[in-house]
Amino acid sequence: MMARRRTWRRLHLWLALSLGAVIALLGLTGAALVMKGPLFRWETGRIIAAPGPVSPGSWIATARTAQPDLVRVMGISAPRAGFLPTDAATVYGPTAAGGFSIVLIDPATARPLGVIAYDDTLFSIVVDLHRRLLLPPPWGSIAGTIAGGGLILSTVSGLWLWWPRAPRRFRLPRLTRAAQGRRRVQELHDTSGVWLALPMLVVAITGAMLAWPLGGPPGPSRPTGPATICRASAPDPDAALAMANDAVPQARFLGLTPAGPDGLVRIRLATGDISPPLTVAIDGCGAVTIDRQGVVHHLLATIHGRLLAGDVGRAVVFAAGLALPLLYVTGLLAWLRRRRHARARPA
Repeated sequence: MMARRRTWRRLHLWLALSLGAVIALLGLTGAALVMKGPLFRWETGRIIAAPGPVSPGSWIATARTAQPDLVRVMGISAPRAGFLPTDAATVYGPTAAGGFSIVLIDPATARPLGVIAYDDTLFSIVVDLHRRLLLPPPWGSIAGTIAGGGLILSTVSGLWLWWPRAPRRFRLPRLTRAAQGRRRVQELHDTSGVWLALPMLVVAITGAMLAWPLGGPPGPSRPTGPATICRASAPDPDAALAMANDAVPQARFLGLTPAGPDGLVRIRLATGDISPPLTVAIDGCGAVTIDRQGVVHHLLATIHGRLLAGDVGRAVVFAAGLALPLLYVTGLLAWLRRRRHARARPA
């Protein structure tokens, strides 16, 4: 038993020394992204925009006027439907200078509310740190997967080391008022680690799978059935949206991707809060293809960000993210203290 415990302790220690700082950084940035709304508003200011009719064509025209350097429009997101937590509609794409620009548009009046150089924002740095640790592909995905696996092993080994050997002594850890110094550090470590072990495991598993998805990300929708050749020009965004609404009545508009080399305009529609979005692909001949792609990826992202539990789940994920740097620091302090005492003992 003692030999097995030493093995688990060494595993827990070396995981902390080798991957602890990276895991702590991922936890801190993950907690920040759970609160991305306040973070984005703090950096860019509060955007107040009244709801209005969806008109992607006018939004694109406004974006090209507000940002003349826009090389092409990569996509459009409806208010509160894109990655950016804003009440404005967003039109985004690369610029002639090599950057990435986001134009915020009032959905009711189609007037520009601001232009953001995304690569220059603190928000983008937090996102890139969390998603790929600022590393180029594929190294960012590999590092994220390794860190997720390390967190799984660290959580399991930590639980094993804490678990009481005698059933009668089982008691969940807690913080006591009288604790000071070494005891306070140990209480912080045990309490945060045990109480948040399950959400940390869930976040670690889903995070590792999202960092390096099995089979790669979902590809674009393609029409199925007999091969047909449509030589007509792609429909304009407003006409494509109208056809998508006819094909999927009462769905909520999320975003639009203008036609690319394949001549397909893609509209993303939501049919529920948890269900993955539908992608409606429309060509110039009016052929409509409805596809629900990325079911597994959408489910993993929803679990990773809010545990399928709405605002309560977000709060738990936020606490688990903050717990990771706390566990790293308290564990490191406890190890350094034990190391000093071991060196001070007479031979």
